[in-house]
Amino acid sequence: MNREWAVANPDRTALWRGLGLPRDDTLLVRSFEAWVHTTDLRRAAGLSERRLEVRHLRLMSHLARRILPLALALALALALALAVSGREHGGKTARLVLTGPGGGDGLVPMGTGADSAVRAAGPDVTVTADVVDWCRLVGDRVTPEALSVRVDGDEALGLDLVAAAPALATL
Repeated sequence: MNREWAVANPDRTALWRGLGLPRDDTLLVRSFEAWVHTTDLRRAAGLSERRLEVRHLRLMSHLARRILPLALALALALALALAVSGREHGGKTARLVLTGPGGGDGLVPMGTGADSAVRAAGPDVTVTADVVDWCRLVGDRVTPEALSVRVDGDEALGLDLVAAAPALATL
C-alpha cells in the first residue's frame, strides 16, 4: 500500500495480512506499529519515550477496542493450535475503560459470529487500565500479567480479555 493509493481510495478496503480493513483502519494500524517500533528503538538507544498526542492515542485506543473481538477469536485459534483453552465467550459483553488523555470507554462483544452483539443488559465485566499501558499491551510490549488493571464483575472473563489483547500484535 502506498500514499497514492491511500489518497485516491478513501472508501476502499485494503487487504492487510489477509484481512479486509477499511483504508483508515489500515493506515491507523500502520501508525500503531510505527509507534510501537519507534518506542522500541528509542529505548534501545537510551532515549526517552515520546508521549503521543492525545488525538493520536485516542484513535489507536478506539481501534484496539473495536477489533478486540478479532483478538479473542485469534486467541481461540492460537489456543486450539496449542491445545490450550480458548478465550472467546459468545453472548458475553465487556466494558473496557481506558483512563488518561486519549482514553475512553466502550462495550466489547466477547465473541465473534452470530452471538457477538453487545448485550443490552449491560456488561458482564468492566476492565479498567491506563490507555498508554493498554496500547503497549495490544502492541505486545507489556505482558497481561504486568498490566496494572482493575477488573469488576466476572474476573475470569476480564482476565481473558486482557490475555487476548496481545493477539492483535500478531495480525
